[in-house]
Amino acid sequence: MIKDLDEKIISWARWRDLHKKGTVEGQAIKTAEEVAELIIGLSKNDKDKIIDSIGDVYVTLVVGNLIQGKADFERAFNRAEIDSKNTVGHYGAPDKAEQIINLMMATKEVLILGYTTHTISFLLMVIMIVAGENQLNLKNCVESAYEEIKGRKGRIIDGTFVKESDLIDKD
Repeated sequence: MIKDLDEKIISWARWRDLHKKGTVEGQAIKTAEEVAELIIGLSKNDKDKIIDSIGDVYVTLVVGNLIQGKADFERAFNRAEIDSKNTVGHYGAPDKAEQIINLMMATKEVLILGYTTHTISFLLMVIMIVAGENQLNLKNCVESAYEEIKGRKGRIIDGTFVKESDLIDKD
């Protein structure tokens, strides 16, 4: 169940003090960075990058909600599931350009409004659609992202977690 992964991601973030030292602004920028990676993956038809980026975007949403603490993540997720099915059912599958535009619009809302039930739901809906259009399972993408980060070490700089390998590159 994806809720189990949410709890693991929250534990990972708490262990690294993101809930105390992270900022909404820093996390929103992290979300935007991961969405940019997803857009690059889509534009290059790079399935591995798409899988990685979908999972990473999801992780940033869970952590962003933990930091801001205003949204009902479960409600946002459930609404996104319904909206993604209704959107594709009503309008048809969005092409790659529409997927990219929708990712940018949803990210803009996170950057402006932070992590609200609405903004989380909107971006979740978009990544659910992207996953579906690329024959991917969202839970598998999130599991893959969690497996990659679970042992990751680093520091919080300007309200954002920076992984150890990126710190070494900057020294």
